[in-house]
Amino acid sequence: MELIVLMLQHSGCVLFGVFWVMISILDFFLKNSKAYSRRYNTFLRKNGISMSLCQIRWETIAFNRIVLRIGRWRPYFLKIWFNCGVFFGVASMFGSTVLLTMVLLGALFAEKNHDQLLQPMMPGMNLPWNETLYYFVSLILAGIFHELGHAVAAVRERVNVNSFGLFLFCIYPGAFVELNSEEVEDISPFCKLRIVCAGVWHNFILAMFMLLFSFLIPHILSSIYLTGSGVVVTWAYKASAIANELRPGDVVYSLNNCPTYSSMNWMKCLHKINTSPQDGFCNSKSFVGLHNITSTLNPLNVDCCDETSYRFCFFYINNELEDLKLSEATLKKSYQNHFSYACLPARLTIEHKQLCNDSSFCTNLFKHESFCVKPLVFNTTKLIRVNYKEGRDILFVGDPAELLSTIRVSNYVPKYSFSVINLPEYFQLLCIYTVSISLALSILNMVPCYLLDGNQALLALMQMIFPRNETVRTSFTSVILLFGTLLLLVNIVIGFLKLLT
Repeated sequence: MELIVLMLQHSGCVLFGVFWVMISILDFFLKNSKAYSRRYNTFLRKNGISMSLCQIRWETIAFNRIVLRIGRWRPYFLKIWFNCGVFFGVASMFGSTVLLTMVLLGALFAEKNHDQLLQPMMPGMNLPWNETLYYFVSLILAGIFHELGHAVAAVRERVNVNSFGLFLFCIYPGAFVELNSEEVEDISPFCKLRIVCAGVWHNFILAMFMLLFSFLIPHILSSIYLTGSGVVVTWAYKASAIANELRPGDVVYSLNNCPTYSSMNWMKCLHKINTSPQDGFCNSKSFVGLHNITSTLNPLNVDCCDETSYRFCFFYINNELEDLKLSEATLKKSYQNHFSYACLPARLTIEHKQLCNDSSFCTNLFKHESFCVKPLVFNTTKLIRVNYKEGRDILFVGDPAELLSTIRVSNYVPKYSFSVINLPEYFQLLCIYTVSISLALSILNMVPCYLLDGNQALLALMQMIFPRNETVRTSFTSVILLFGTLLLLVNIVIGFLKLLT
């Protein structure tokens, strides 16, 4: 079993490894084939596609005019906008360095089960396969906004944009922009900072926008979805005991009279049922007497129904004792003295009946002698009354944790038959991934590290701080870049090791 789990966890690496091997073989064959090499190379060149080891790049100039128009719109506003980006970028540089240092110290000196903040996302390992699409779309979206920030800021500083592009490196997609490097070198250090910091600034703005959008989803979708009236089932594990009764599209209103207004309430209700004693159900003395067909009890296996399919074994107190919070062992030892048992039709006994803890409550409520009959269950097993579809109940017997793991619910109940059940969930997941990835990029990309925006930002800062002393500037820059690069690399290595172990 452990071998199977390990294989499933590493299946993502295997699949992507096979993908790149096949792509490399196909690329090598087409480039060296006498019949196809000319047409293949012409196709790559005309469409701006280039391929190398574990990387595919697509480059175009189709968006240059659009960016040129945006960069020349409202120059004064854009100046203020990108000045804000500079302050955010510099703060992010210092903040990211402090954050990575604290994470590294925590990983080295904290407990073994210390959570690693910086950990790569790997499909099939710590990224569920059914959420991989959201992850990739969010990465591309964050990358495009990042590069768009660089491009618009460059046009604002009168630096030409050569091209845009997308790439896939190993398993991670992204975007890039090519600027005129000679023109970048000719502008002032602060103007360089505007261009460099614009990327992470736009990532931060994108994260805030998607966060706001996630809060507005209930209002945006209010015309076709209801919220606060129940939860709708969006997925059910086919092999679960309740899958034949509770299907995608069904609306659940309560669990043992605990209202499920939202997915959060759903989890709270299941937790309450799991940690509380089994609920009882008020039934009149005449009802119990009429429907009871109790057989002889076996002290080793307390049951009074002889495996009758539609009946269930209930117990109740028939004297002054009101303490029903007894352990299983105590129950088995003392049932003859304190409890009466009844084999009753489960649905008639439970459906639309008042929940209770003791018989006196039922008697006082209905003004005639009644019993609080409780399902005879042990260990973590509970009998749960699932109220759904207006007036109809499902009786679930099992561990409440099973409902939590095999049933997925949403706050958004469709008003119409054409409403897609999972549409709000799709939006929510996209928002969650985009916010997480964009915030991560806005912080980590400003680490003073080689090949990151933090490298160029640090160079511009050093030019502003030491405008004339090049020796001191170079020394400080080299030391800080070396420290930042090592800090980031060590954190990434530790994250990979914790992911693999």
